Amino acid sequence: MGEGMPRALSALLAIGALLGLSPASAFRPPVALRAITPALSLSRAPPVPPARGAGFPPAGPLMAATGPPKAAKVGAPLMAKLETGGQVLSLAEIAEVSSVLQANVVAFWESKTDEDRESVDFLVDALVYRGSAWNRKNRELFASGKDWVVTYTKGAKPKWFGFERLFPQWRNRSGQNYLAKEGTMEGPLVNFAQVVGDFLSIAGSGTFSQADPVAQRCPVLFDVQIERGEFSVLGAKIGLPISGKGQALLLYIDENVRIITNPVDSEGGWEKAGLLVVQVPAAVLD
Repeated sequence: MGEGMPRALSALLAIGALLGLSPASAFRPPVALRAITPALSLSRAPPVPPARGAGFPPAGPLMAATGPPKAAKVGAPLMAKLETGGQVLSLAEIAEVSSVLQANVVAFWESKTDEDRESVDFLVDALVYRGSAWNRKNRELFASGKDWVVTYTKGAKPKWFGFERLFPQWRNRSGQNYLAKEGTMEGPLVNFAQVVGDFLSIAGSGTFSQADPVAQRCPVLFDVQIERGEFSVLGAKIGLPISGKGQALLLYIDENVRIITNPVDSEGGWEKAGLLVVQVPAAVLD
């Protein structure tokens, strides 16, 4: 905890700069100091030292001395199919592509690098091209109230990416949590980004709803409304001026990955049109 406070203060100033706040206003008594509404909470416990791997830097360096991790690859027969293009894949082959994509984006996330973007983009394109069913199983995967963490981005970097990378020595996470009301595809949504693990984080809370309720396969469009933002400092919640409308287009989802893009700019400029993210279940990173 001794080192946490100086880092917290430094991060608070940095976040204030990113939000366009002066140092004085960054430390002004908060307009709202309150607990997050339970239905929209991040399920974050009061500040206790997190276990290694949930906020603390890993025991060794983030990157090996030999450089970024080597990309995992699908088997040769499947690769030949993918390179030919347009061929129908079996469920097992799609699962292999998805599994390899997850392994690659997690490895790049762990090392804070994404130098082998070509191999990742190739697998992303393969999954998006073939799509996934929008059935009960995948609807529950998408909106079960569990955290999914962004491990890869393509396009203009979103504002929240800057928060996650303020202190790259920390295994900070940014991602989303959708929770659908029973029998619907609408409900509360939380976007979150850690700055110094759970000691320092930022979140935007609101609602989502499926915009095309008759969809049977991905892509599936969602309308998103962010209603408030909150900055958590050692468990205290401070209101932030984060709100606005946006849309999310789900391109693909299964147990390993979900791929989402922004069809339009979000209000407030937090995310630009064309941004694509690959997310994995948070449990994969534990």
